[in-house]
Amino acid sequence: MIWGTVVTFVASCHEAVLSLGQPNPRHKTLPNSPNSALLWVVAPFPEDCATLGRRIEYLSKVLLPAGRYAEYLALMGEILAPTIHYIDSVHEYRTRSEVLGMLGRYLPRVANGGFQFELLHDGGESLIWRWVIVLKIRFTPFQFTINGLVHARIAGGRIVYQREYYDPMESISVIPFVGWLYKLVLRLG
Repeated sequence: MIWGTVVTFVASCHEAVLSLGQPNPRHKTLPNSPNSALLWVVAPFPEDCATLGRRIEYLSKVLLPAGRYAEYLALMGEILAPTIHYIDSVHEYRTRSEVLGMLGRYLPRVANGGFQFELLHDGGESLIWRWVIVLKIRFTPFQFTINGLVHARIAGGRIVYQREYYDPMESISVIPFVGWLYKLVLRLG
C-alpha cells in the first residue's frame, strides 16, 4: 500500500521533471521499481556526512525512523558498489540491486521505533557498526530482539563487502513452547 502511494507520487514527479526537460543529478530511479523510468528526487547527504560511516549513521538514525524508505534506498544505492558481496545469517547477495531489494522488504518491519544504531569504527578501508532490532512476529503478540554487528570493506568510496553477524534464533524464547523446546535441545546438545 505504501509503495503504491510512493510510486504514484514518484510518477507525478517524473512527469513534472520531464516537462522541464532539464536533467538533474539529484533525480534517481526508484530502487526495485517495476518501471525503471520512475524518478525519485533525492536530497543529498547533509554536509556533516563526509564519510561512509556518517552516511550510514544518517540513514539509520534519521531516514529509517522517519519512514523515508524510498529516500533511504536511493541514498543507500549511492553507498553500495554495483558489485557487492553481502552476507548475513539468512542471505547472500552479489549485486547492489539484490541488497536494495532485500532492504526494501525489511525496512518497514524495522522502522517501528525498535531500531538502534551505533557506529563503532569509521575508517578509510573499513566500517564497523552495531545494531539492535525489536521485531514483532507477524500474526502473533510476540516480539523479539536481535543484536547484530556489521563489518564492511570499502573500495573506491563504496562498500564492496558487507558481513552482518547475528543469530536469528537469539530471542526465540519469547514464543512459549518453541522457546522452551529450543533451550531444551541446546542443553541436551
